[in-house]
Amino acid sequence: MTTYMVVPVTPDTPEWEAERRNSIGASDVPNILNLPGAYGTPLEVYHSKIGIDRPFDQDRADIGHWLETVMQWWIEKRHPEVGPITPGFMARSIPYPHIHATFDRMAGDIPVQMKSMHYFMKSDWNGGAPLHVQAQVQTEIAVAGSVGAWLVAFIGGVEFRLIWIERDPGFMARALPRLERFWLMVQDRTPPEPVYSAEATELWPTSNERFLDVGFERAQHLIDDYDRYRELQDEAKAANDDLERIALRWKCVMRDDYDSVGLEGQPFFTWRTNSAGVRPFNRNHVKENK
Repeated sequence: MTTYMVVPVTPDTPEWEAERRNSIGASDVPNILNLPGAYGTPLEVYHSKIGIDRPFDQDRADIGHWLETVMQWWIEKRHPEVGPITPGFMARSIPYPHIHATFDRMAGDIPVQMKSMHYFMKSDWNGGAPLHVQAQVQTEIAVAGSVGAWLVAFIGGVEFRLIWIERDPGFMARALPRLERFWLMVQDRTPPEPVYSAEATELWPTSNERFLDVGFERAQHLIDDYDRYRELQDEAKAANDDLERIALRWKCVMRDDYDSVGLEGQPFFTWRTNSAGVRPFNRNHVKENK
């Protein structure tokens, strides 16, 4: 059974942008769910749907599309079991018309999602696909009506990974009600709650002509919150000052000539991170040679 209708537009064109406003895209879902690692917030998605967009980086979009060609070449050369790779397209769900997906490529009826990233993000992928990426892929699976999807990661221009993402019926069962509520908010022009204080300031700008009388009890809670806020600011500044002093001491020792320090001919600390994104620190070696 067909679960989607093809939307005949080319990605990153004005027509494609206009179509995106008519429904929730798979790439919007991590932001709407406010998942760790997401590149936006519910309010930013809301603004984009009502015609208020962030600046669009055409160069970055073009580079991403060029790298997709490299990733397709790698799949075809190293993983023929995936099958023939065909161009992607935009599709809107039939059972959930407020949701769409733009597939990077297809392998038969299986979506192929392609991600390129800087090498410093490698550690985010050591346990498999990050949660926010899985949410996007699961949405694409739901739109395609497929049993799963292929995910290709191109890390730092030097490393490829191919990951099979199994269909998770529980994900959309949990996410669909939230996505439907969000779309109703878009239609009603009711913005979602802000995630950051800067968003709150933008959403509710202050005015000297109005004030909110909150009553004594709530006023006391707000005062307590503000006092704690100032305490945390002071603690954060003190912590940052300590971090800077410690980093300066280490840099003064190592300067530009070394990236490791050691004792008795064996290093016990290096600034280089390992495959898990951690800087090894062998304090036991120092204790043993005390």
